[in-house]
Amino acid sequence: MVSALDPQMTSELVAQTVTIQSVACATLVNVGSQLAASSHPGLATFLFSGSSVFGFLIYKGFKRVRRIDKFEKGIRGGG
Repeated sequence: MVSALDPQMTSELVAQTVTIQSVACATLVNVGSQLAASSHPGLATFLFSGSSVFGFLIYKGFKRVRRIDKFEKGIRGGG
C-alpha cells in the first residue's frame, strides 16, 4: 500500500491505531472474564474470540511500524 503521507506520520498513525486496538482488546478480555465468572460462557467465548482478532491486528500493526521504521532508516542512510 502506497501512502501519500510521509513515513514519520504514517508510523505515528499506525502506532496510534495499535494503541486503540490494544485498549479494545483489553476491554474485551476484561468483560469476557467478568461474564465467564458470572455464568455466561457463550457470550464470554464470543468476547474472547473478538479479543483474539484484535490481538492479531495489534501484531500486524507492530510489524507494519517496524517495516516503516526500517524504510525510514534506509532513506536516511542509517540502515
